[in-house]
Amino acid sequence: MIEDIEKCLNTKLKQEIYCPIDDKIEIEIIKICNNLKKSDFYKFGQKILCNLLLKYGFKLNLLVNLKEADVNDIDGIITIRNKDSVINLSVDKSMVSDIRQYNMVHRYPNREYFFLNTKGNKITSSSALATIQEKLEEVNNINTTTLALKGVSKLIQKGLTLSEIKYLTGFETKKIEDVSMWLMNQEDVESVINNKLNLIDI
Repeated sequence: MIEDIEKCLNTKLKQEIYCPIDDKIEIEIIKICNNLKKSDFYKFGQKILCNLLLKYGFKLNLLVNLKEADVNDIDGIITIRNKDSVINLSVDKSMVSDIRQYNMVHRYPNREYFFLNTKGNKITSSSALATIQEKLEEVNNINTTTLALKGVSKLIQKGLTLSEIKYLTGFETKKIEDVSMWLMNQEDVESVINNKLNLIDI
């Protein structure tokens, strides 16, 4: 899609455009995540991070700044602090199970931040998914933003409003609209609109 835009404009884009990953790459990433060592807290933490990005579309900084006290593995609730808003998110059983495993094997159980690197410091954007990105070296433009935007696309498909997605994920309106346009380019827009309008009329 980006190459098509550049051809039409007859110029290289100066600013990088981020698009959601496709389903094929998502399956590949999930396979990598499922093969990460459960006994290695740092690597296994990347599985949880990756799943949170792919399922809920969080901006990475929300997860980097997640405190240990914000993750309740008994009730399965993660408290997300997005600027002025706070949301207590109920996560599914598999996520709760992974969080409990992560806590059990963690080298630093009395930590301030939920995700740490091997030295016990808060993870950074470059170290958040280092192991997974190493295994995906041959695939271009795979980063935490492209994974999160895949999550945003799923929220759109589930019917969440723009305001709700912004409230949950921390992404700005423009980025969510860009993902919505990307989704429209993936399907027959005319048919989708007509089908939705006909459902309303019934």
